[in-house]
Amino acid sequence: PRVSAKAATFTESVIREMTRLALAHDAVNLAQGFPDFACPPQLKEAAKAAIDADVNQYAITWGAAEFRAAVAAKVAGTYPGWSVDPDTEICVTCGSTEAMIAAMLALVDPGDEVIMFEPFYENYGPDAILSGARPKLVRLHAPDWTIDEAELRAAFSDRTRAIVLNTPHNPTGKVLRRAELDLVAELCQRHDAPVFPDEIYELFPILKEFLNRRGGDLSGGQQQQLAIARAMLMKPKLLLLDEPTEGIQPNIIQQIGRVIKYLRDTKGMAIILVEQYFDFAHDLGDRFYVLKRGAVAMEGTKDSLSRETLRAVVSV
Repeated sequence: PRVSAKAATFTESVIREMTRLALAHDAVNLAQGFPDFACPPQLKEAAKAAIDADVNQYAITWGAAEFRAAVAAKVAGTYPGWSVDPDTEICVTCGSTEAMIAAMLALVDPGDEVIMFEPFYENYGPDAILSGARPKLVRLHAPDWTIDEAELRAAFSDRTRAIVLNTPHNPTGKVLRRAELDLVAELCQRHDAPVFPDEIYELFPILKEFLNRRGGDLSGGQQQQLAIARAMLMKPKLLLLDEPTEGIQPNIIQQIGRVIKYLRDTKGMAIILVEQYFDFAHDLGDRFYVLKRGAVAMEGTKDSLSRETLRAVVSV
């Protein structure tokens, strides 16, 4: 049958097409993000318990009351000073994809414009079009993916109904700076335009400290933290952490330690740490090294391996 004019403007998912090509050619797939680790056992047990308890009836339209209460508690715990009403301000959806299209259908009218930063995640354009709106694109400029203030101001008009925003941005990874967020907030308030925030990267543990600041300028310690995060996300076989920890909050160092332990246990990674990380190193087992004054201490024993030798190992 003939497809609608709206649907005819869409192409097949680029992500799915790249996944098929990667499988066909035995290639490394960088197009699709998916968890390559086991589901937490607590979640499995909870799902089994719900099945055994016959929790299988239709849920209330905007989500089970107990679940909405838990979401409200999570918001309050994550963002001090921000409370939400679980009965009037929370709607549970089947993932962020459904949430985005549902929000646009509820708030956008035919003929409206929805601003999106380009490049953008592939669903945003179709979401706006299916809602009867027109995507209004504002380019992020490489290499730092900056926002041109004049271009963004020119994009807003009487037809602007909303703007799609996420930080870190998908797909560039850009974290918006405080001045950029202030600019967006100013324009949204002036034009009475709500923000559709697709914050799927909001709570990456290592990034949480400065993401909660909503992308403000990073201090030296936060820059080091980001460098460590980027290194660990590459999942190498051997990881050398010799960045100084000055300026990084103790709780962030502990979070880094938990990620290191996960990578060591699940990915077979050998870990090399500077002395400042020794507080959490004792529970990593025997597959890590701690640099102390240029030499290496390994799980209670001394090793003559030098810093230069370690660097040679890392470069192999």
